[in-house]
Amino acid sequence: MTSLSIRISSHERRCREVDAAACPDLYRRYSRRHTQCVRPPKSCHPLREGVSEADRQLILDEHNAFRNRLASGAEAASGLPAAANMMYLEWNDELAAVAQKLASMCAIKPDCADCRRVESFMVGQNICNYKIRTQTAPPVYWRSTIAYWYNGVKQFPPAAISPYVYRQYYGTFSQARHLLINAPITCHLICDNMVWAKTWAIGCGYSLFTRGRWFVQSYVCNYGPAGNYLDSRVYLPGEPCSRCEPGTRCVGNSSGHFLFGGRNESASFSSLCKSETSAGPKVALPTGTIFYCNFHEPSLDCPIKEEPYGSFQVRRLIGGGGYLTTTVSPNESAAVSLDRVLEVPENDTEASACLRFRFRKGPFREGAGGSSELHVRLSVIDRNVIKSSALTHHYSHWTPYSITITRPIRVQVSEL
Repeated sequence: MTSLSIRISSHERRCREVDAAACPDLYRRYSRRHTQCVRPPKSCHPLREGVSEADRQLILDEHNAFRNRLASGAEAASGLPAAANMMYLEWNDELAAVAQKLASMCAIKPDCADCRRVESFMVGQNICNYKIRTQTAPPVYWRSTIAYWYNGVKQFPPAAISPYVYRQYYGTFSQARHLLINAPITCHLICDNMVWAKTWAIGCGYSLFTRGRWFVQSYVCNYGPAGNYLDSRVYLPGEPCSRCEPGTRCVGNSSGHFLFGGRNESASFSSLCKSETSAGPKVALPTGTIFYCNFHEPSLDCPIKEEPYGSFQVRRLIGGGGYLTTTVSPNESAAVSLDRVLEVPENDTEASACLRFRFRKGPFREGAGGSSELHVRLSVIDRNVIKSSALTHHYSHWTPYSITITRPIRVQVSEL
């Protein structure tokens, strides 16, 4: 019988607080310079800012039209095959809020990955600035901007679909696109955000401001989950919609099921997979395990014991999945044990218990002083055998870890 224990302790070291505008504490754990937590430059005074309902719909339609184009096989002339699992993009207010904050700070460069991070996923980004000299404020160019971002797909080599390999020239654009707007343009982007299959959420921001005699427009779009991971797949080549994720269905087979603004989208985006709920695709449950807990789906594996009671909370994420979290004050600790006892047949002499989990830990606010320790223990209850590990470094991103005991009979898991 085996148990896992995890204990988290904290040690104080005083440091100067980071001066930041009011923002969620979670963002300040990701980065002391999180976009939502910094003040705009004193020289930044937007003349216009925000995305209208009409532009929001245009942004969605244009992105999904381009994704549908690739997914349907219409880019075969460029050597890109059809996509079997291309997701339909949906608007996400949190992504939009962070994108708008960046645009409203008169940004001309992207923020850092942790600066735009949100709880449910890492975030990709495209940003474009137009510098225009006219007598009156220029119109908004969302349609042309999105076409700019997609145009790099034409230079994307099919061999880089899987495994993904980044090259800067994917983001170059033709002079014809430049002349379409007739203005100096600076874009910082990775076009693959446009066509990363598992990305399903988008939120954008816009601002207009002046620099000298020029009007400057800032266009920012954030995407989640982020793509562009080396050695991953941009998408699965194959028949459109033949490999849709769990909890999604093909827009083309929806029979009017998907309506947005009173429109049936099955004709326009028939090669895309769309979530059946606003929570995004479901997390695929693993097979062949004797224990699994994602702190989201109801499970007999998830009940816990805490010390002190109530010190841990469950955070559920959109798209399924969740995690157990605690905040530990200086010179204090918290512990949790999973109630479930795992049993392996006694006659299985080759049996072993391997626990795999992901964790992250660090200061309450990124960059703050102090230290913390995470102790993980896997024990064979009937044999007085214990396997433990102490993790002392800060891990700001979800980090996989495993701990193994050979030939257990009854196993329990705890965090000390």
